[in-house]
Amino acid sequence: FRGAFEDAATGIALTDISGKIFMVNSSLSKMLGYSENELISKSFQEISASKDIDKSVEYKKKAEKGEINSFRIEKNYIHKDGSTIYTLLQASLIRDNKGFPLYYVTQIIDLTERKTLEDELENIARFPKENPSPVMRVSTHGVILYANQPSSIILGKWDRTIGSYVAEDWTATIKDVYRDGVPYRIDKEFNDRIFTLSFVPVPGQHYVNIYAMDITERKQAEEKYLDLYNNAPDMYFSVDAKDGLVTECNITMLEKTGYTKKEIIGMHINELYASEDRELSEKVFKKFLKKGLIKNCEMRVRNKDGSLMYVSLDASAVRDKKGNILRSRSSWKDITDKKHAEVALQNANEEIKTFANIVSHDLRSPLTNIKGFSKILLNSCNKINDILAINKFNLNKKNQEQETVGKLISEEIPHCIDYINVSVETMDRLVSRVLILARIGKLKLNPVEFSMRALVEDQLKMRNHQITSGNIRVWVDDLPDITADMSAMDQILSNLLSNAINYLDKNRQGEIRISGIKRRFDTTFSIQDNGIGIPEKEAHKVFEVFRRGSNVGESMGEGMGMSYVRALIEKHGGEITFESREGKGTTFHFSIPNNIEVE
Repeated sequence: FRGAFEDAATGIALTDISGKIFMVNSSLSKMLGYSENELISKSFQEISASKDIDKSVEYKKKAEKGEINSFRIEKNYIHKDGSTIYTLLQASLIRDNKGFPLYYVTQIIDLTERKTLEDELENIARFPKENPSPVMRVSTHGVILYANQPSSIILGKWDRTIGSYVAEDWTATIKDVYRDGVPYRIDKEFNDRIFTLSFVPVPGQHYVNIYAMDITERKQAEEKYLDLYNNAPDMYFSVDAKDGLVTECNITMLEKTGYTKKEIIGMHINELYASEDRELSEKVFKKFLKKGLIKNCEMRVRNKDGSLMYVSLDASAVRDKKGNILRSRSSWKDITDKKHAEVALQNANEEIKTFANIVSHDLRSPLTNIKGFSKILLNSCNKINDILAINKFNLNKKNQEQETVGKLISEEIPHCIDYINVSVETMDRLVSRVLILARIGKLKLNPVEFSMRALVEDQLKMRNHQITSGNIRVWVDDLPDITADMSAMDQILSNLLSNAINYLDKNRQGEIRISGIKRRFDTTFSIQDNGIGIPEKEAHKVFEVFRRGSNVGESMGEGMGMSYVRALIEKHGGEITFESREGKGTTFHFSIPNNIEVE
C-alpha cells in the first residue's frame, strides 16, 4: 500500500472525519506547493478556496450517514504561492468492520490545464486578430480567405498563404462540413505540436471558420496516464453494474490472464473466476451493487490456458448524479506467489510440529528411564552405605579401602546422581518449551477488550519482593486498553518484565518504565530498562531459540522466552522490535493491531 500510495501520479491524502490531513503523497505536495509535513499540520478547509470551503459538506454528511460511499466534485485549492489550483476531487469514506466511519481516502487530479484550455475556447469568440490561437477562414472552394498571425504554424506546415488553395482532402472536408451544417473536429500534428482543429460552418456565407487549439501538453498527459493505467503492476478493469459485463481493462490484465481485449470485453465477470469460486463471485457482485465497495477479497481466476491465479479484488463504484451505480473501478492484485508461499509455510510448520512431537516423545522416553534408574541407583547406594556402616561398627580396625568405598557411595555417587537429575529436569523443561513453541501455530486466540494497565500492575505485584529487595524504581505511564488474547498478553508481559528485572546492572539502581500509545491502526507498548543491555554483535540472535546473551552471567533461563514472545505477538498480527546499548539498557516495543475482533 505504501509504495502504491507514494508512487501514484495523482494527489492522494488520508483525512479524518473532520477534514484533518494525516497522510499525503508527494504528488499532492508538489501540486499544492507545500511539504508533506506542512500539509499534515493543516485541514482541507485551510487550503480550499474561500468560495469552495463548504462545497463538499453536503456530500460528507451523506457519506457519513451511509447514503453514499464516495463522491466526486470539482473544487479549487489555493497553492502555497497564492495561485488557484483547479481540481477534480474524489473522496471515499473508509469504515471499520462495524460500519463506523474511520477516515477518507481523497484523490485529487489537477484540472488547471483543462480549465486553461476551456478559457482558450472562450477566447475563440473574440475577434480573430486578438485571438492567441490559430483562426482561419476558408471558402467552400478551398481558398484561404483569412488567417491570424498564430495560424502561421499551420500555414507553414501546409506551405500555403492567404489566397492560396488548401490541399484537396481539406477542401473536401470543408465542403462536407458546410453542406451538412455540422461542426467537425479533428486532431492534427504540426511541427511536433498537436492541435485540435474545429471546422465551424457559417450558413449563407459559403465559408468555414477553422479554430485551432494547441493540446500538446494535454495529449502528453493523457498518454502518460494511459501508459500508467495500461502498464500498472495490478490488473485494472471496469464492470457494468447492470449486466456484470467487463467494459474496459488494462494491458496487464490481458498479459496475466492470456485473453485478448476482444475476448475479455463483453465477457461476464463471473466467467473469469474459477468454477469453485463462482458462487462467491456472485455474492461479491451483489455486495458491490449494494454497498459500492469491495476491499481485499481473495478469489481464484481461471486463466485462458486453464491455470489458476489467486487474486485480491478491490472495487469502488462510479455513480451518476443521483447516486446510482453505473460501473466499477476494479483491480486484481496477483497474489499467487504469496498463496503458494503460505501453503509451503503451512506445510513446513506442520512438519516442524510433527517433528517436535516426535522428538519430544523420543527424548522424554529415555529421560524418564534415566530419571527412574538414577533413583534406583541412589536407593541401592543408600542400602550399600547402610550395610557398610553396620560392618564398620563390627570391626575393631579401620580399613582404608572400606572408607574409600564408603565415601564413593555416600558422597560422590549421590552427587553425580543429583547432577543427572538436575540435567534431566532441565532437559524436560526444554522439551516442554519446544512443544509449547511448536503448538503456537494451532493456538486459538480468544480476543477480549481489557485494561493493559491492570494486567501490568498484576505482574508487578507478583514481582514485588524482587522489586523491593532490589531497590528497583518502576514507572507505569497511562496505558491504553486493547483487544487481544489476555492470557497471551499476560505471558508476553511476564517474559519481558522478568528479563527487565533479571538483567539489571547490579552496580547501579535499576529503573524500568512501561509505556504505551494508541495509533490509528495499532497500539504499541514499550518496556524500557537501564540494565546490562545486549551486545551489538548478538542483537540479531535475540529471538532465536536457545540463545542467551554472553553477558548474562548466571541469570536463570533457557533462551526460549523471546522466541515465545515473538511467536505470540505475530500470532496477533503484530510485531516486536528493540533498541539496546550494552551497559546502558534495552527497550522492547511490541505492537498489536487495533482491528482484532472480539468473538
